Amino acid sequence: MTAFPIWSAVATSYRHTFANLGLLVRVSWQWFVLISAAVLTLAALSIEGEVGQTLVDLAASALFTVASCAVAVTWHRIALIGLRPRRRITIVFGLRELKYFLLSLAIVLAAFAVALTLILTLVQMVGPGFYPRTTVAVILLGLLLIITRISLRITAVTIDDRTMGFARSWRLTRGNTWRLTFGFIACTAPFFGVKYLVDQTAARLGESGMAAAGTGVGLAGGALMFLGIAVGAAFFSQAYRALVPAAQKAAAGALGTAVSR
Repeated sequence: MTAFPIWSAVATSYRHTFANLGLLVRVSWQWFVLISAAVLTLAALSIEGEVGQTLVDLAASALFTVASCAVAVTWHRIALIGLRPRRRITIVFGLRELKYFLLSLAIVLAAFAVALTLILTLVQMVGPGFYPRTTVAVILLGLLLIITRISLRITAVTIDDRTMGFARSWRLTRGNTWRLTFGFIACTAPFFGVKYLVDQTAARLGESGMAAAGTGVGLAGGALMFLGIAVGAAFFSQAYRALVPAAQKAAAGALGTAVSR
């Protein structure tokens, strides 16, 4: 069993991302423009009430999910195989990105189904003594612990490593469950925290009649999340480097033992 160096990996993930901010902008800016154009177009239709806001939110979430998968795949490949995209980067969502998206979606839907089943079961069993927030938090943490154990399978898709299955990922991450989980949280929680504050600000602006300003602030928060995606992808790339056997990494074209700078 290999002990994953959590804090070294977290520090390297942040350092790698912030040292390559220009590259991240090149990778993500067209996606951001596409999302912004879609959101602003829907907002300009002036659909009143909750229906209009729901449409905007759904469009933004759907496009952002697709964009985040595309950016994550590219960032994994930059970290793992030393990919340096051409100077002019265009929007790409090919077979590799589609596989990453479908795999991630399947895992999220499965986790949601499990969480919902557990919550409904507990509601029936516990009744009035059910504490929803605490219980949901515990369930989500438990699911995250499981998801990080199969994270190598998700990362492997980005470099076409067909030898990495769920069972193999589970074996290779044995003994590092908490390290992987808390490392991932350390890499992404700060960005989600700031995004929450930004969304609250955007909502207050919208409620006070400043819808355009609220939309602009919300889009700025979305742009910030690309940083979180990159840092999280760099972290799981570190995990792949540290935990996958050398022969398997060599066959997949993964480089060395540290994220490239």
